[in-house]
Amino acid sequence: MLSGSEQFKDWMRRRGFTQADAGRYLEFDEPYVSGLVSGARTPGLANAIHIERLTGISVEAWASELDDSAKRQPAIAGKRNVAKG
Repeated sequence: MLSGSEQFKDWMRRRGFTQADAGRYLEFDEPYVSGLVSGARTPGLANAIHIERLTGISVEAWASELDDSAKRQPAIAGKRNVAKG
């Protein structure tokens, strides 16, 4: 099974999305998307569920990366760009 970041890159490629496009579609800021693509970041549970709903990439796909990620960086939630009305 491909890792979450590999599946995410494949999803972007199949849709013809740049990182900016993916950020707009998922309502994530570009640095967060860049981290997902590079594998430097992993989504928290809420963001993994959000990604799964919009892309079909399962929450479980990120599981192996969560173990490695916890060793590299503190757990910080990604920020979604939510329009304020």
